[in-house]
Amino acid sequence: MKKSLLLSLILISSVLLVQAQKKVLLQHAGTPTLHTTISDAITAAVATDTIYIPGSTYNETITLDKQLTIFGTGHYADSTAASGMTQVIGNFYLNTGCDGSKIEGLYTNGYIYTSSQTINNITISRCRIGGQTQLNGTIDGFIISECVLLGTVSSSNAGTATNIAIEKSIIQGQIIYFRNTSLISNCVLVRNYTGSSGSGYNFYDCQGIVFSSNVILDQSCSIPNTCEFDNNLFRKDYAGSMGVDDNNNLFNQDIASIFVNLETGKEYTFDFANDYHLQASSLGVNAALDGTNVGIYGTTNPCKASAVPSNPHFFKVDIASENDADGKLSVELGVQAQDR
Repeated sequence: MKKSLLLSLILISSVLLVQAQKKVLLQHAGTPTLHTTISDAITAAVATDTIYIPGSTYNETITLDKQLTIFGTGHYADSTAASGMTQVIGNFYLNTGCDGSKIEGLYTNGYIYTSSQTINNITISRCRIGGQTQLNGTIDGFIISECVLLGTVSSSNAGTATNIAIEKSIIQGQIIYFRNTSLISNCVLVRNYTGSSGSGYNFYDCQGIVFSSNVILDQSCSIPNTCEFDNNLFRKDYAGSMGVDDNNNLFNQDIASIFVNLETGKEYTFDFANDYHLQASSLGVNAALDGTNVGIYGTTNPCKASAVPSNPHFFKVDIASENDADGKLSVELGVQAQDR
């Protein structure tokens, strides 16, 4: 117990040092080292190491080709007031060799890209991805959980990407090319396509995947008869497009009756001011496949408030501007352990 507490204190002290210096911390076998860039830390890392990225902005392209766990400070302004937000201005390339990697708690304005790579068992959680999410390689196991996906989300139309799960996420972009053994569940799909091109429809060229317990606001999406739709809440009445395998969907729901709050003019885009909890009177309450609510606040482990990462979280950092009469500098920290 004492050893565990000591290690935790050492880690918290190391993370505080990272915050102060805006350096990237690499944790290897209990020994922390500081690096100037994320890429430098990845180059120096050994498989199964952990990287902590402080609240700052990094202009770099990230290539991940070994098994690593990467933590940012989060991407919601209200939960990163003390630590600052982790922002990456650039793309993430997930390459062969990164099997088992986890990325959590950051914002990138670029895209996630896996083209022509062979990767397995990747997890991306509590992140905001500004560009496209392209899962086009040979994939067996890819989880996206509690994320905000602003760009197009695409899989491989060759059917080489399997066992993909997107859960409890807000999806603003188009969903295309997904194939068998994929699952999209307890998400909020805020896109509302107003164009006329068939290739612009949501679910374009999707085959054999399962959509379960989502809220779907799009009023012009295509409903593939090879996909399965169970316990979803739709704004439009798509009952006539459903197949024999589709069950317990709710149709023709007034957008004003679904969520606690949608800002005027921002109903079909992600916005921090929108509250995606269901109204108590919504028909989506207890209507999910597992008996909980449809959308991101369903399941027994609903979407975490403000997408706070699962590592120890700084909620308060007060550092005096100058030393006191005895030459001491007052530092007050608030750190919360996370249960998940």
